[in-house]
Amino acid sequence: MNDLEILIGKQYLKDALLLREEVFIIGQNVPREIERDFYDCDDSTIHFVAYNNDEAIGCGRIVKHADGKVYLTRIAVISSFRGRGIGKILVKKMLSFLKELNVDVCYIHAQSYIKKFYEDLGFIAFGDEFIEAGIMHTHMKYIL
Repeated sequence: MNDLEILIGKQYLKDALLLREEVFIIGQNVPREIERDFYDCDDSTIHFVAYNNDEAIGCGRIVKHADGKVYLTRIAVISSFRGRGIGKILVKKMLSFLKELNVDVCYIHAQSYIKKFYEDLGFIAFGDEFIEAGIMHTHMKYIL
């Protein structure tokens, strides 16, 4: 993807929300009241949006939970751009960002059907699978 650009910041939240609407709310039938949360507008949340020729095609965010753990969340790529490595590039950018912040470990609640994608990036599954928003998930962590 020669025209891929990943931009970081709260100013890209609107594009991220539109993309998440398409992927999670419409595509996976996740209720809006579950998909949207207070982390969207929390000042400590870091939003990432991947653009191709000014079109938002992927997104993700980094959130810090009350217990101090750092999570990668709401990672999504629109269906017409899946299978092109966008998700991999996006997650690597997020991990690189965390490394620069000297974060030691981060976590993700990965949808179980995509567990191998995260394992291939170096994430380690742990604990039991669980249902979140009606979808089976796996606890995973990444040591930076």
